[in-house]
Formats: sequence, structure tokens, C-alpha cells
Amino acid sequence: MVAALTLGLMENLGQAEEVVRQYSWEELVVAREEAIRRGLAACVAGRPIVKLCAEVLQIAAEGLRQRQLGEERFLESLWVRLEKEQCPADEARQLFLRHGLEGVLNEFAWV
Repeated sequence: MVAALTLGLMENLGQAEEVVRQYSWEELVVAREEAIRRGLAACVAGRPIVKLCAEVLQIAAEGLRQRQLGEERFLESLWVRLEKEQCPADEARQLFLRHGLEGVLNEFAWV
């Protein structure tokens, strides 16, 4: 999914650059720090980051569609996360609150 997102953005780089240019470097740094702490509940320059993520994901999907290889399907799990407004860290936190560290390890350990 990360590779598909990156490829889609590169295929549609002009639109991706337009989105990034809407923000100053300082705003993006602050948004990154807030996203680390708050996940998809974060904001960038006063705008919900989930809206920015949806815009970026749409740009990537359009880039992949232009290739006509059906690769946009690899972005589906990211669309689901945006709909739920939950990232993997949110899911891990909920699991920890319900089942403790053992529950998290049982879910994510590759044993």
C-alpha cells in the first residue's frame, strides 16, 4: 500500500505539489508532530488532517488510474482507515486498553 501510494503520487506529481505548496514548511512540521501525537484527529494549519489525507489519497488514486493497471485497488485499505478515521496506532491503543500488552503482542507478533 505504501508503494502504491508513492507511485500514485509520483504519477500525479503536479497535483501533489499543488497540495503541498498550500502550506508553509513550518505548518507541515507542526502537522507532522501533531499527527504523531493525535493520529488522524490532528490538524494542519487549522484544517483536519484527515481531509488533507483524503485529498492526497485521491491524487495518488488518480495517478494510478492513469497507468490503467488496476493498481488503485492497493489503496483500498487506506480509504477504509480514512472512513473510520483510525490509524494502526489507534487500533493498537484500543487493543491495549481492552487486553493489555499481552493482547497487543498476540495480535501483532510474527510468531
